[in-house]
Amino acid sequence: MKKQTLVLFLLSGLLSFSAMAAPVEIRASRLREFLEERNYRVQSLRYLIGAAESREGYFGRSFFPRLEAHIGAEMFRHGSESFKSDTSYGIDLSVNLYNGGQDRLEGQIRSALTDRRRSEATRISSDELGRARVSYWTSLYERERLEILKKSLAVNAENQKAAERRIRSGVATESDRVEFEMKHVDLVREQAAAEVKMRIEKQNLAVLLGIDHDAELVFPETLSHEHDYETELKHSADDHAFIYKETEIQAQVSGLEAEKRKRALWPKLEAYATYAWVGEREVSRSLSQEDRRETALGLRLSLPLADGYEALRESAAFAKEAQAAEMTSRLMRKETEAHIHNELAELQLLHDQVHDAEKNIERAERYYRLTQSEYQRGVKNSPDVLGASEKLLETRLKRLEIVRDFQLAKAHVLAKLGR
Repeated sequence: MKKQTLVLFLLSGLLSFSAMAAPVEIRASRLREFLEERNYRVQSLRYLIGAAESREGYFGRSFFPRLEAHIGAEMFRHGSESFKSDTSYGIDLSVNLYNGGQDRLEGQIRSALTDRRRSEATRISSDELGRARVSYWTSLYERERLEILKKSLAVNAENQKAAERRIRSGVATESDRVEFEMKHVDLVREQAAAEVKMRIEKQNLAVLLGIDHDAELVFPETLSHEHDYETELKHSADDHAFIYKETEIQAQVSGLEAEKRKRALWPKLEAYATYAWVGEREVSRSLSQEDRRETALGLRLSLPLADGYEALRESAAFAKEAQAAEMTSRLMRKETEAHIHNELAELQLLHDQVHDAEKNIERAERYYRLTQSEYQRGVKNSPDVLGASEKLLETRLKRLEIVRDFQLAKAHVLAKLGR
């Protein structure tokens, strides 16, 4: 029995470990899918949109009858008489017929606020996707940077062995070995830093995509750049309107609020009906029990004169806020267009630099092979070999950095286009 329990315990442990360590494959094309399904900020925005939608339809609801019931009990006496107890109750019904147009304006305000929430959701979702792309491409960059550093460590180890052979042959000194040993330490330090950065970016990406922190992220793609990126980034002004749409809607809302405050001075009309049983204290003592019943039907026209001055002040304030939001929206539109134009120019520059960097790698590889051959023949010394290997590492890393910067710049443009 104990053996069976132990076996079950081990099996459950293995199953939980395998579930915990299950790898999650991440591709650039699936980032949006992960984000929309799992990102907590995107999910919270859906609830906020739902909340805003629940507040819509105010104009129609403003004509719903308002029913109020009340009941009370009291102790009272007249002069020196003994205390008496009595009850009162009633039902009041009123219907809004006209409210100076404020209800219609409030309905428009609530609809505009829903649109603002939707625009906010589009902007934030695009920002989150942009951040996820930055973490994704940076993770790929650090992974491939690690591979380049590993190759450089292997090259440095070969050069160190060659130096040791020359030292044993008596054609080189101990300083040759020390130089390669120092380079080994530098490369190991860079490798450790790259590993830490990759773990950080993976963790950031897992948080953005709503993936468990203990899941292993797998990246089947390589860090590369596309030759036909311009087709993907073709756009019109409408594609990036969501960036400043919230501010435009805010200008609209403030304008509606200004008009609504003006309407506070307009007359209000409502119909009402009342049925009540009036308490004995409030009526003449000569009335019979039947006479204490009250029924009323009527129309009520009211004009809130006391609030007029403050309403006009608020209306003027909202009008100025509308103008401010409109100016801000115009500025944001121009800034967005300028940013996209500049980033597209940067993308073109980086695209052209990739090809130059690839040619430089070929030159560095050839230069390294020639230097290594000459070192073996005794024409070059260890600093020459070390310089050639560093040049090769530098050109490889430079090309990788350019491709990374290309993808990051492209991610920024896509975020501004809502794609």
